[in-house]
Amino acid sequence: MTKASVKTPLPTSPEKSPAHQMELVCTVQDPTTMRIAVDSGANCVQLHYMHAWNTAFNPDKSALAREIGYAHHRFCKVVLALHGNATQSNWERMCKMIDYAAQSGADAILMSDPALMLFAAAHHPHLPRYLALPEWALNAHAINAFDRQLGLSRVVLPRVLSLPLLEELARDTQIELEVPVSGRGCIITAGRLANLDQADKYTRPLGMMHSCATPTGGLQGAVIGHSATSEAAANESCYATGTGPSSNALHLLPHLMKAKVNAIQLDIDGSASRFLAQITRAWRESLDNRSYGPRTSSRI
Repeated sequence: MTKASVKTPLPTSPEKSPAHQMELVCTVQDPTTMRIAVDSGANCVQLHYMHAWNTAFNPDKSALAREIGYAHHRFCKVVLALHGNATQSNWERMCKMIDYAAQSGADAILMSDPALMLFAAAHHPHLPRYLALPEWALNAHAINAFDRQLGLSRVVLPRVLSLPLLEELARDTQIELEVPVSGRGCIITAGRLANLDQADKYTRPLGMMHSCATPTGGLQGAVIGHSATSEAAANESCYATGTGPSSNALHLLPHLMKAKVNAIQLDIDGSASRFLAQITRAWRESLDNRSYGPRTSSRI
């Protein structure tokens, strides 16, 4: 039994049954970029729910259901990403957003707050729940524990990880894995991960995502915003958030396929939104040519 079959998989057409389907996921912020991603070949769009709720779908919340219908008509899933933690002041509002996500026809909801996860599980048990995995929980034991407690359908891995660790997670967990492969701040290292906590205190003032340190945890000889030479990047050495999006991870598709990764994520937003259609089509073509899960032709 494949990992994708543990949870409810995407429907496939009788004429196309690849050995392993890999979803192409695009993160979007508004209806415009959502339609661009859908029309460019994404299997799934991941909408920044909080941003869209406050802007594009305010006050007309029914517009969200219309955009979800547009995606579904073109065989594309819609995941609503509710980032951030619930507090006493915003709890009622975030719960209301979860309620509306279920009512609007969303295919899943992505969250990072366990309390909101439990609320969604109790009130909308049929709405699949995706967890944005924190870096401190990047191990099989933590993922399996989250799955047992929260009933997850998928885990979205952090932006910085190593190929050996990815293969280990795929082997030792029975949950769908989504891996960011393109966009600012994404890197898959060839070796083990560095001490990111120590690197953070140096990189945060510079507005960067992370900096891989040397194996000893120090920063001697490392260039801020780049992978250290002893932990050479498998895709691209530079991963500062200020750099433009890259598709250099395309050559990693065989490794991701071997690890039975269920979805790859393109995070092309903000000032880089003009590249969304071009990059999405490039990845779509590569996936189809390699038979890593062409877009399904059956209705969701």
